[in-house]
Amino acid sequence: LNGERETGITIMLMDEGLDTGPILLQKSLPIGDEDDAITLSKKLSALGKEAILEAIDLHKQGRLSPIPQ
Repeated sequence: LNGERETGITIMLMDEGLDTGPILLQKSLPIGDEDDAITLSKKLSALGKEAILEAIDLHKQGRLSPIPQ
């Protein structure tokens, strides 16, 4: 809609603010010319699943380092 060529998912720790907690993991994907809200929603859902599973695995291994925003 606004000409963005990339979108993504951020896994973060929650705090008192809205979207202000430390970042744990980020994943991105390109926005294709054929994409719309429906196709991006499906792609982002799959990417979110991948990201949260990776974050859980990294947490279990003690390999997550929160990055302040």
